[in-house]
Amino acid sequence: MDGRIEIIHEDEHILVCHKYPGIAVESASLSQKDMMGELRRYLKGSELYMIHRLDQPVEGLVVFAKDKATAGFLSKAVSGGGMNKIYLAEVYGHVLKDRGRLTDHMKKDGSSNRSVITDKAAEGAKEARLDYEVLAEKDKTSLIKIKLDTGRYHQIRLQLSNAGAPILGDRKYASAEAVEYSEEQGIKDIRLCAYRLKFIHPATRKEIEFRIEPSWCFTYEGVSDKL
Repeated sequence: MDGRIEIIHEDEHILVCHKYPGIAVESASLSQKDMMGELRRYLKGSELYMIHRLDQPVEGLVVFAKDKATAGFLSKAVSGGGMNKIYLAEVYGHVLKDRGRLTDHMKKDGSSNRSVITDKAAEGAKEARLDYEVLAEKDKTSLIKIKLDTGRYHQIRLQLSNAGAPILGDRKYASAEAVEYSEEQGIKDIRLCAYRLKFIHPATRKEIEFRIEPSWCFTYEGVSDKL
């Protein structure tokens, strides 16, 4: 299996994977490896259903269903807010308050494969909301925890950049200053990680939680107890 995929839990109903940066959950290109293809080969052609996505350059936890009933249960959890995903991001600057909420209107621009902040009345505009907490700061950067309230295309990357806190390693939405800093520091991947995933198991009906810890968050002192 591709080294950018690590299975951290498997049972009769689900697969939970650590997705490393650079691999798509599902790619439109037949020539490009993706998680769905790699995991289907691992399962030797058994059923596999995608429940949610992460952007290709983003790291994090992803859950897949191994049967149709499980897929339906988990898909309802996603749409109904029952799948709790928490993100970590390392951003450029210190402009954010200790904690707060960002609310914007945004829409996807298919021609550029980007999302843009727009007026509420604009055609195709959708409200985007997230809550954040600043966990720690260093000289020019901050480590923040994020909880999405909506799930728009590139939402975290765009909203943080619009708020003056672009994510390190993000060449699509970050400011020129943040891109320059990332290049100076040799940061190639986006410093955004879906590090905690919590949901009700479809068979046991008990809450289960998984977490991973990206190496870059431990360059900040006293963070472990806040995760």
